[in-house]
Amino acid sequence: MKVRATYCIVSTIALLTCTFASAAVQTVEGETGSGAKYLLAMPDDWNGDLVVYAHGYIDKAAPIALPTADEADTLQTLWTSNGYAVACSSYSKNGFAVREGTLDTLILNHLFRKKFRRPKRTFLVGHSLGGL
Repeated sequence: MKVRATYCIVSTIALLTCTFASAAVQTVEGETGSGAKYLLAMPDDWNGDLVVYAHGYIDKAAPIALPTADEADTLQTLWTSNGYAVACSSYSKNGFAVREGTLDTLILNHLFRKKFRRPKRTFLVGHSLGGL
């Protein structure tokens, strides 16, 4: 019961937060030398913090693409509407790609600093394979 109550509270906060007007967001998409696609999102009202998002498992047969199926778009909107910059990667390989996912996620902070500037703090967020 405690878990359900916590889930309801977190869901309600997330829904209320999503209803706030979001500021304009500058996005940069590209591809790393390893073949991973990446997205950097910088809100106009940036609070100085960066969220680096590591997505979950993607079927090995699926094409290499930026994460969207695991609610990455919704999370990006939630974070940027609250002033956080976001960086995410497709990883250069799908399937159980722990090594590739780790390396492709690590480079995101460097790419962000190169395109924008150094964040005050960086939060690494992931789930499933990305939480590994």
